[in-house]
Formats: sequence, structure tokens, C-alpha cells
Amino acid sequence: MKKILLLAILFGFINGYSQGSKTPVLAKVTATWCSKCGTWGWSFMEEMKSAYGQSMDAVILGVHYSGNLENPLGVWYRNNMSASGQPVFLLNNEDQNVFSSNWSARVETVKNKIIDIASEAPAQDFNFINAYVNDADEIVAQVNFRPHMAVDNDYYFGVYIFENNVEETQATRGTSLHPNVLRDVISDNFYGDLVFSAGDISPANNMTREYNKLINPSWNAQQVGLVGILWKKQGTVYEIENAAVIYNIGLLSSNNELIDEDLITVKNRFDNIEINLEDNENYNVSLVNNIGQIIDQKQFAVSTIIETSGLPSGIYTLHFSQDNKRLNKQIFIGR
Repeated sequence: MKKILLLAILFGFINGYSQGSKTPVLAKVTATWCSKCGTWGWSFMEEMKSAYGQSMDAVILGVHYSGNLENPLGVWYRNNMSASGQPVFLLNNEDQNVFSSNWSARVETVKNKIIDIASEAPAQDFNFINAYVNDADEIVAQVNFRPHMAVDNDYYFGVYIFENNVEETQATRGTSLHPNVLRDVISDNFYGDLVFSAGDISPANNMTREYNKLINPSWNAQQVGLVGILWKKQGTVYEIENAAVIYNIGLLSSNNELIDEDLITVKNRFDNIEINLEDNENYNVSLVNNIGQIIDQKQFAVSTIIETSGLPSGIYTLHFSQDNKRLNKQIFIGR
């Protein structure tokens, strides 16, 4: 079996670099047995997912502290935030007080709060330098930290793994696709590792750290994403200071059986990408940007066109699949 390893080098233009603003985290504390989580709680989450499901403006997480998707990280997250009951919607560190009687009205309120948080300047900046899955099914992520102000608190940082579209039951709904289920942290601690100590920060202290963890074989690697969270320690509580996200890391790197590259011709034009096949099989293709967002996806045979005229310049990935075979091609779209 022929295999390929494609390293998706993301560099400084990835959204992980906060560039003077914050990326908020909207977490749904939930359980698969919770009936409210499957009715109005599900509706509220769907509204927020439609706005921020694969967004650079906010990160959406499903925090399962109980039920079929329970995991130790979900339990810690809920306890650290002192969340009581379910569903609870937390925007960074604050309960948004969403209930069955007001969930619809709270959608716009929470969106406005996300805008407010995003306009704040974080205490420290960081960015993913690269992130990929290697040929041993191991997640590899490198993060650069850029301190720019002295602080009176210790700061911890963790790289967290989430899996999107997890098929599992949900009370009142039956089998459902659960969005961005928080799965694990690449650290021995749920809150990550110490990166900045109180009173010991200088703009000259730039540093890079690498994070590695094997993908659980029960997860769908193509639905796995990463979120980096910088926590400010306040006593025994860890508060979210800032975050960065990479979606669909399995589409940015691949070690599956390789599609014969000679069967696919890609013509990268000024305002579109033309794809032609040398066989008559059906193929799937996804155009993915440098943080794993799926820009466009098609099923086609013989040929297809992907429009690119409205896209910003940068490196993109074409992810092809046909049965159990895969192929990735990186292209540059520029104006």
C-alpha cells in the first residue's frame, strides 16, 4: 500500500496569531441523557454553529461531562467553570444564562458578546507555526508564544483535541451528529502547561513549543481539530484568556492509501480551479484553507470547476477521496 504524508505548514498567517484581538470560546456543557440538551439546547447550539461552526471569529466546543460521550477533560472543564446543570452555555468563563424560555432571544445577545470579546487585546499572543498528522497517526503541533506585557498572574497553555460530527445518541433526538466534541488535551494536566510566570515576562521571551499525541483510533481523524487555549490562573481557577483553532486537521494531512496522482490534473487559474480526471469513477474533492475550514466541496466525475475569485491570497489544500483512497494537493491562490 502506497502512503503519503503531507505536512500542512501554516506559518504566521494562520488565525492562531491573535494580532491584538481575542478568539472567544463558546462551550456547551452537556450530556447525552439530557432531554433539554436535545431540544432547546440543541436548537441554540445549531444557531450558534451556523454562525461560528468553522469560524475564525469564535470556537464552539461540546463539553460532555456525563453520558455516552463523557470524558475526564469534559468533567474538569465543567468543574473548573463551576457550571451547574445542563445544558449550560459558557462564553469563555461566563454562563450566558440560556434557558428554554429565552434561547431564541439570547442568540443575538451572545453574538454581540462574542464581538465585544474579540475586540479586546489579549495579555499575550501566540500562534500555531504548523500542525499535522504524521505517518504514525500522531498529531504534531508547534506553537510560538509572543509575550508583550508583564502580568501579575501565571499563564498556562494547552492544545486541545476536538472531534466534529460525532455520531451518538441524544435524549429526545435519537442518533445525532454532535459538533466539536472536546476529547483530550496534549498535556499531563487538563489546564495545560505553564508558559508565563507572574512578573517574569519580557517581549524578548519569544519561545516555541511542540505538542504531540497519538490520535485515538476510535476517532475520525478527518473530523479532528485543535484548539489552543491560554489560561490565566486565578487562585485555584483557570480562566480563558485567548484561544486559536485549526479545523479538519485530517484534511490538511493524509497517510491513507494514495490515489494515483497521474489520474488528476489541476489547473489553477486566476478566478477558478479546473480539475480533470483520467478515469470515469466518482470522486469527492474539498478545498480547504490554512486553518482547515472547508471552503467548497463537490462530488464529480470527469471534471469540475471550483470558483476562487472571492478568496483571499494564501496556501490552500485540495483534498481528493475515492472509496478508501486519498490524495492532497497544496496550491497557492493569489491575486
